[in-house]
Amino acid sequence: MKAAKYYGKEDLRIEEVEEDDMGPNDVRIEVEACGICGTDLHEYAAGPIMIPETPVRFGHEFGGTIIEVGAEVSALEAGDNVSVNPIRPCNECTYCEQGLGNLCDRPVYIGFTSSVGGFAERIAVAAGAAHKMPDEVPVKYASLIEPLANGYYATTVGEVGAGDTAVVFGAGPIGQSIILCLNAAGATVVLVEPLEARREIAADIGVDLMVDPTETDPVERINEFTDGGGDVTFEVAGVEAAFEAALAVTKKRGTLTHVALAEEEYSILPNPLTMQEISLKGVWGYPVAPQSGRSEHFERVLNMIASGKIDPDPLVTSRIGLDDIDQGFQALGEEKTDVKILVKP
Repeated sequence: MKAAKYYGKEDLRIEEVEEDDMGPNDVRIEVEACGICGTDLHEYAAGPIMIPETPVRFGHEFGGTIIEVGAEVSALEAGDNVSVNPIRPCNECTYCEQGLGNLCDRPVYIGFTSSVGGFAERIAVAAGAAHKMPDEVPVKYASLIEPLANGYYATTVGEVGAGDTAVVFGAGPIGQSIILCLNAAGATVVLVEPLEARREIAADIGVDLMVDPTETDPVERINEFTDGGGDVTFEVAGVEAAFEAALAVTKKRGTLTHVALAEEEYSILPNPLTMQEISLKGVWGYPVAPQSGRSEHFERVLNMIASGKIDPDPLVTSRIGLDDIDQGFQALGEEKTDVKILVKP
Protein backbone atom coordinates (compact mmCIF):
# COMPACT_ATOMS: atom_id res chain seq x y z
CA MET A 1 0.00 0.00 0.00
CA LYS A 2 1.04 3.65 -0.38
CA ALA A 3 2.17 5.77 2.58
CA ALA A 4 4.05 9.02 3.16
CA LYS A 5 7.41 8.69 4.91
CA TYR A 6 9.32 11.60 6.44
CA TYR A 7 13.10 11.56 5.92
CA GLY A 8 13.96 15.06 7.14
CA LYS A 9 13.49 18.73 6.39
CA GLU A 10 11.29 19.14 3.28
CA ASP A 11 11.90 15.49 2.41
CA LEU A 12 8.60 13.63 2.34
CA ARG A 13 8.30 10.60 0.05
CA ILE A 14 5.37 8.49 -1.11
CA GLU A 15 6.45 4.85 -0.94
CA GLU A 16 5.04 1.35 -1.14
CA VAL A 17 5.04 -0.17 2.36
CA GLU A 18 3.93 -3.45 3.90
CA GLU A 19 0.52 -3.75 5.50
CA ASP A 20 0.68 -3.10 9.26
CA ASP A 21 0.81 -6.12 11.58
CA MET A 22 -2.43 -6.78 13.46
CA GLY A 23 -2.58 -7.79 17.12
CA PRO A 24 -5.59 -9.30 18.91
CA ASN A 25 -6.52 -5.91 20.38
CA ASP A 26 -6.05 -3.93 17.18
CA VAL A 27 -8.27 -2.75 14.36
CA ARG A 28 -7.37 -2.09 10.73
CA ILE A 29 -8.77 1.10 9.22
CA GLU A 30 -9.33 2.18 5.63
CA VAL A 31 -8.22 5.79 5.97
CA GLU A 32 -10.83 8.30 4.85
CA ALA A 33 -8.45 11.26 5.18
CA CYS A 34 -5.55 12.58 7.23
CA GLY A 35 -5.11 16.26 8.01
CA ILE A 36 -1.88 18.21 7.70
CA CYS A 37 -1.31 19.64 11.18
CA GLY A 38 0.74 22.62 12.31
CA THR A 39 3.05 20.21 14.14
CA ASP A 40 3.56 18.30 10.88
CA LEU A 41 4.33 21.61 9.20
CA HIS A 42 6.98 22.48 11.82
CA GLU A 43 8.63 19.08 11.26
CA TYR A 44 8.48 19.44 7.48
CA ALA A 45 9.86 22.99 7.42
CA ALA A 46 12.43 22.88 10.23
CA GLY A 47 12.69 19.34 11.59
CA PRO A 48 13.27 16.83 12.77
CA ILE A 49 12.12 18.40 16.05
CA MET A 50 10.16 15.82 18.05
CA ILE A 51 10.82 12.95 15.64
CA PRO A 52 13.71 10.95 17.19
CA GLU A 53 14.59 8.82 14.19
CA THR A 54 13.93 8.96 10.46
CA PRO A 55 12.45 7.77 8.23
CA VAL A 56 9.06 7.58 9.91
CA ARG A 57 5.55 7.26 8.57
CA PHE A 58 3.87 10.64 8.89
CA GLY A 59 0.35 11.78 9.83
CA HIS A 60 -1.63 11.82 13.08
CA GLU A 61 -4.99 13.53 12.38
CA PHE A 62 -6.94 10.74 10.77
CA GLY A 63 -9.82 8.34 10.80
CA GLY A 64 -11.89 6.18 8.51
CA THR A 65 -13.77 2.90 8.36
CA ILE A 66 -12.77 -0.29 10.16
CA ILE A 67 -12.19 -3.16 7.75
CA GLU A 68 -10.76 -5.75 10.18
CA VAL A 69 -10.83 -6.32 13.96
CA GLY A 70 -8.52 -8.33 16.20
CA ALA A 71 -9.69 -11.51 17.88
CA GLU A 72 -10.14 -9.86 21.30
CA VAL A 73 -11.90 -6.68 20.11
CA SER A 74 -15.57 -6.61 21.09
CA ALA A 75 -16.56 -2.93 21.23
CA LEU A 76 -15.91 -2.28 17.53
CA GLU A 77 -16.67 -4.13 14.31
CA ALA A 78 -15.98 -3.93 10.60
CA GLY A 79 -17.95 -1.10 9.02
CA ASP A 80 -17.70 1.24 12.04
CA ASN A 81 -16.50 4.75 11.27
CA VAL A 82 -13.86 5.92 13.74
CA SER A 83 -11.59 8.83 14.57
CA VAL A 84 -8.20 7.92 16.03
CA ASN A 85 -6.48 9.42 19.05
CA PRO A 86 -2.77 9.25 18.10
CA ILE A 87 -1.34 9.53 21.64
CA ARG A 88 -0.30 6.18 23.10
CA PRO A 89 0.85 6.71 26.72
CA CYS A 90 3.16 4.35 28.59
CA ASN A 91 0.52 3.74 31.33
CA GLU A 92 3.26 3.55 33.97
CA CYS A 93 4.55 7.05 34.76
CA THR A 94 3.13 9.50 37.31
CA TYR A 95 1.29 11.50 34.65
CA CYS A 96 -0.39 8.45 33.14
CA GLU A 97 -1.60 7.47 36.62
CA GLN A 98 -3.32 10.87 36.77
CA GLY A 99 -4.98 10.37 33.39
CA LEU A 100 -2.65 12.89 31.75
CA GLY A 101 -1.40 10.72 28.94
CA ASN A 102 -0.61 13.84 26.89
CA LEU A 103 2.13 14.59 29.44
CA CYS A 104 3.41 11.01 29.56
CA ASP A 105 7.15 10.65 30.16
CA ARG A 106 7.47 7.96 27.48
CA PRO A 107 4.67 8.44 24.96
CA VAL A 108 4.37 6.99 21.51
CA TYR A 109 2.81 9.32 18.94
CA ILE A 110 1.32 7.84 15.80
CA GLY A 111 2.89 9.70 12.91
CA PHE A 112 5.97 10.85 14.86
CA THR A 113 7.47 8.14 17.07
CA SER A 114 5.44 5.14 15.93
CA SER A 115 5.95 2.60 13.16
CA VAL A 116 2.61 3.63 11.62
CA GLY A 117 1.18 6.91 10.36
CA GLY A 118 -2.08 8.30 9.03
CA PHE A 119 -0.87 9.43 5.60
CA ALA A 120 -1.48 5.93 4.28
CA GLU A 121 -4.16 3.92 2.55
CA ARG A 122 -4.68 1.72 5.58
CA ILE A 123 -3.44 1.61 9.16
CA ALA A 124 -3.64 -0.76 12.13
CA VAL A 125 -4.05 0.82 15.58
CA ALA A 126 -5.03 -0.23 19.10
CA ALA A 127 -8.79 -0.53 19.36
CA GLY A 128 -8.77 1.73 22.41
CA ALA A 129 -7.44 4.57 20.27
CA ALA A 130 -10.34 4.34 17.82
CA HIS A 131 -13.37 6.41 18.83
CA LYS A 132 -16.57 5.26 17.16
CA MET A 133 -18.33 8.14 15.47
CA PRO A 134 -22.04 8.72 16.14
CA ASP A 135 -24.36 8.03 13.22
CA GLU A 136 -25.08 11.77 13.03
CA VAL A 137 -21.39 12.57 12.34
CA PRO A 138 -20.26 11.85 8.74
CA VAL A 139 -16.99 9.98 8.24
CA LYS A 140 -15.67 12.99 6.30
CA TYR A 141 -15.15 14.66 9.70
CA ALA A 142 -13.04 11.79 11.10
CA SER A 143 -9.72 13.58 10.53
CA LEU A 144 -10.98 16.81 12.15
CA ILE A 145 -11.76 15.40 15.60
CA GLU A 146 -8.11 15.43 16.72
CA PRO A 147 -7.48 19.15 16.06
CA LEU A 148 -10.90 20.01 17.47
CA ALA A 149 -10.05 18.03 20.62
CA ASN A 150 -6.91 20.18 20.91
CA GLY A 151 -9.01 23.32 20.57
CA TYR A 152 -11.61 22.13 23.03
CA TYR A 153 -8.98 21.17 25.61
CA ALA A 154 -7.37 24.61 25.27
CA THR A 155 -10.69 26.26 26.15
CA THR A 156 -11.04 24.04 29.23
CA VAL A 157 -7.49 24.85 30.36
CA GLY A 158 -8.36 28.54 29.94
CA GLU A 159 -11.58 27.89 31.90
CA VAL A 160 -13.66 29.85 29.42
CA GLY A 161 -17.29 30.30 30.36
CA ALA A 162 -20.39 31.86 28.85
CA GLY A 163 -20.06 35.64 28.73
CA ASP A 164 -16.25 35.66 28.96
CA THR A 165 -14.24 37.63 26.43
CA ALA A 166 -11.63 35.47 24.74
CA VAL A 167 -8.88 36.82 22.48
CA VAL A 168 -7.26 34.46 19.97
CA PHE A 169 -3.92 35.31 18.35
CA GLY A 170 -3.51 33.23 15.20
CA ALA A 171 -6.15 31.57 13.03
CA GLY A 172 -4.38 28.49 11.77
CA PRO A 173 -6.12 25.11 12.16
CA ILE A 174 -5.88 25.03 15.97
CA GLY A 175 -6.77 28.71 16.29
CA GLN A 176 -9.87 28.11 14.17
CA SER A 177 -10.70 25.02 16.26
CA ILE A 178 -10.46 27.13 19.42
CA ILE A 179 -12.81 29.72 17.89
CA LEU A 180 -15.38 27.01 17.13
CA CYS A 181 -15.21 25.77 20.72
CA LEU A 182 -15.33 29.29 22.17
CA ASN A 183 -18.52 29.94 20.23
CA ALA A 184 -19.99 26.71 21.57
CA ALA A 185 -19.09 27.88 25.10
CA GLY A 186 -20.94 31.18 24.62
CA ALA A 187 -17.87 33.44 24.80
CA THR A 188 -17.32 36.77 23.08
CA VAL A 189 -14.53 36.08 20.58
CA VAL A 190 -11.82 38.47 19.37
CA LEU A 191 -9.37 37.35 16.68
CA VAL A 192 -5.97 38.84 15.77
CA GLU A 193 -4.76 37.47 12.43
CA PRO A 194 -2.68 39.10 9.67
CA LEU A 195 -3.69 36.78 6.79
CA GLU A 196 -6.88 37.71 4.94
CA ALA A 197 -7.70 34.14 3.92
CA ARG A 198 -7.66 33.01 7.52
CA ARG A 199 -9.74 35.97 8.65
CA GLU A 200 -12.35 35.08 6.02
CA ILE A 201 -12.65 31.54 7.39
CA ALA A 202 -12.94 32.86 10.93
CA ALA A 203 -15.67 35.24 9.77
CA ASP A 204 -17.63 32.22 8.49
CA ILE A 205 -17.19 30.51 11.85
CA GLY A 206 -18.16 33.66 13.74
CA VAL A 207 -16.13 36.23 15.68
CA ASP A 208 -17.23 39.41 17.43
CA LEU A 209 -14.15 41.48 16.58
CA MET A 210 -11.54 40.90 13.89
CA VAL A 211 -8.17 42.69 14.04
CA ASP A 212 -5.57 42.78 11.29
CA PRO A 213 -2.32 43.58 13.17
CA THR A 214 -0.70 44.86 9.97
CA GLU A 215 -3.30 47.63 9.80
CA THR A 216 -4.31 48.23 13.42
CA ASP A 217 -2.55 48.15 16.78
CA PRO A 218 -4.19 45.07 18.32
CA VAL A 219 -3.52 46.14 21.90
CA GLU A 220 -5.11 49.55 21.40
CA ARG A 221 -8.11 48.15 19.48
CA ILE A 222 -8.79 45.31 21.92
CA ASN A 223 -8.53 47.58 24.94
CA GLU A 224 -11.10 49.85 23.28
CA PHE A 225 -13.42 46.89 22.66
CA THR A 226 -13.11 45.25 26.08
CA ASP A 227 -13.42 46.34 29.67
CA GLY A 228 -9.82 45.98 30.81
CA GLY A 229 -8.82 43.28 28.32
CA GLY A 230 -9.73 39.67 27.65
CA ASP A 231 -10.66 37.28 30.41
CA VAL A 232 -8.67 34.63 28.55
CA THR A 233 -6.17 35.01 25.72
CA PHE A 234 -4.88 32.26 23.45
CA GLU A 235 -1.46 32.57 21.81
CA VAL A 236 -1.70 30.22 18.83
CA ALA A 237 0.63 32.05 16.42
CA GLY A 238 3.99 30.94 17.80
CA VAL A 239 5.71 34.31 17.36
CA GLU A 240 7.07 36.70 19.98
CA ALA A 241 4.99 39.69 18.85
CA ALA A 242 1.80 37.69 19.36
CA PHE A 243 2.86 36.60 22.84
CA GLU A 244 3.72 40.17 23.82
CA ALA A 245 0.37 41.44 22.57
CA ALA A 246 -1.51 38.59 24.24
CA LEU A 247 0.13 39.45 27.54
CA ALA A 248 -0.69 43.13 27.06
CA VAL A 249 -4.42 42.49 26.47
CA THR A 250 -5.00 39.93 29.20
CA LYS A 251 -6.97 41.59 31.97
CA LYS A 252 -5.83 41.62 35.57
CA ARG A 253 -6.20 38.14 37.09
CA GLY A 254 -6.94 36.82 33.61
CA THR A 255 -5.38 33.82 31.92
CA LEU A 256 -2.90 33.71 29.03
CA THR A 257 -3.09 30.27 27.43
CA HIS A 258 -0.08 29.37 25.29
CA VAL A 259 -0.95 26.77 22.67
CA ALA A 260 1.56 27.38 19.86
CA LEU A 261 4.92 25.78 19.18
CA ALA A 262 7.57 28.44 18.58
CA GLU A 263 10.56 27.93 16.31
CA GLU A 264 12.53 30.77 17.92
CA GLU A 265 13.11 31.92 21.50
CA TYR A 266 10.97 34.67 23.02
CA SER A 267 12.58 37.48 24.98
CA ILE A 268 9.78 38.68 27.25
CA LEU A 269 9.74 40.90 30.33
CA PRO A 270 7.45 38.89 32.64
CA ASN A 271 6.58 41.70 35.09
CA PRO A 272 2.91 41.94 33.97
CA LEU A 273 2.40 38.33 35.03
CA THR A 274 3.34 39.34 38.56
CA MET A 275 1.99 42.86 38.80
CA GLN A 276 -1.38 42.01 37.24
CA GLU A 277 -1.61 38.48 38.67
CA ILE A 278 -2.03 36.94 35.24
CA SER A 279 -2.01 33.15 35.04
CA LEU A 280 0.15 31.67 32.28
CA LYS A 281 -0.89 28.17 31.20
CA GLY A 282 0.50 25.87 28.56
CA VAL A 283 -1.55 23.42 26.49
CA TRP A 284 -0.23 20.20 24.98
CA GLY A 285 -2.70 17.97 23.17
CA TYR A 286 -5.44 16.65 25.46
CA PRO A 287 -5.54 14.19 28.37
CA VAL A 288 -5.67 10.47 27.60
CA ALA A 289 -6.98 7.90 30.09
CA PRO A 290 -4.54 5.24 31.33
CA GLN A 291 -4.85 1.68 30.06
CA SER A 292 -7.83 2.33 27.77
CA GLY A 293 -6.11 5.14 25.86
CA ARG A 294 -9.46 6.91 25.50
CA SER A 295 -9.82 10.70 25.29
CA GLU A 296 -12.96 12.25 26.79
CA HIS A 297 -12.23 15.33 24.68
CA PHE A 298 -12.68 13.27 21.51
CA GLU A 299 -16.03 12.08 22.82
CA ARG A 300 -17.18 15.57 23.76
CA VAL A 301 -16.22 16.99 20.37
CA LEU A 302 -18.04 14.17 18.58
CA ASN A 303 -21.12 14.84 20.71
CA MET A 304 -20.94 18.60 20.01
CA ILE A 305 -20.83 17.93 16.27
CA ALA A 306 -23.68 15.42 16.53
CA SER A 307 -25.82 17.94 18.45
CA GLY A 308 -25.05 20.79 16.04
CA LYS A 309 -23.06 22.90 18.53
CA ILE A 310 -20.01 22.70 16.25
CA ASP A 311 -19.96 22.75 12.43
CA PRO A 312 -16.48 21.69 11.24
CA ASP A 313 -17.09 22.41 7.55
CA PRO A 314 -15.50 25.90 7.52
CA LEU A 315 -12.20 24.43 8.73
CA VAL A 316 -11.49 22.50 5.51
CA THR A 317 -10.02 24.61 2.73
CA SER A 318 -8.68 21.85 0.45
CA ARG A 319 -8.81 18.11 -0.12
CA ILE A 320 -5.92 16.53 -2.03
CA GLY A 321 -4.58 13.12 -2.94
CA LEU A 322 -1.59 11.44 -1.29
CA ASP A 323 0.60 12.02 -4.35
CA ASP A 324 0.06 15.79 -3.98
CA ILE A 325 1.06 15.97 -0.31
CA ASP A 326 4.21 18.05 -0.94
CA GLN A 327 2.14 20.73 -2.62
CA GLY A 328 -0.15 20.67 0.39
CA PHE A 329 2.71 21.37 2.78
CA GLN A 330 3.93 24.18 0.54
CA ALA A 331 0.45 25.74 0.39
CA LEU A 332 0.28 25.76 4.18
CA GLY A 333 3.87 26.81 4.81
CA GLU A 334 5.40 28.99 2.13
CA GLU A 335 2.30 30.09 0.23
CA LYS A 336 -0.10 30.22 3.23
CA THR A 337 -3.05 29.87 0.86
CA ASP A 338 -4.84 27.24 2.96
CA VAL A 339 -5.72 26.56 6.59
CA LYS A 340 -6.71 22.90 6.83
CA ILE A 341 -5.79 20.50 4.06
CA LEU A 342 -7.10 16.95 4.19
CA VAL A 343 -5.12 14.27 2.37
CA LYS A 344 -7.22 11.40 1.01
CA PRO A 345 -5.06 8.35 0.19
